[in-house]
Amino acid sequence: MKNQQLKKKGVRVGKNESAYEALKKSVPHWIHHTVKDPTYVGGIKYLPECDCSECGYTSSTEHDVCPHCGAKMHQLS
Repeated sequence: MKNQQLKKKGVRVGKNESAYEALKKSVPHWIHHTVKDPTYVGGIKYLPECDCSECGYTSSTEHDVCPHCGAKMHQLS
C-alpha cells in the first residue's frame, strides 16, 4: 500500500441527540420538502420535491442514486 490514505468515516452522536438521528445525518438520503397544513394528519404535508443530503441537489422525485453527485441513497425508516 503505497502512500494510500484511507478515509474513515464514523458516526458522532451529539449531546441530546439520538443515535438514530446521528446515523440519519451520516448516510446519504433524500430530505423531503414540507409545508404546514392542519388538514393533514400530523399537520405536515409532504411535497414531491426532495433535496440530496450530500450535495443539496433538488429533485422532483426520489432516485436510488443522486443524479447530480452520484451518492447512493439509503432509506431509513
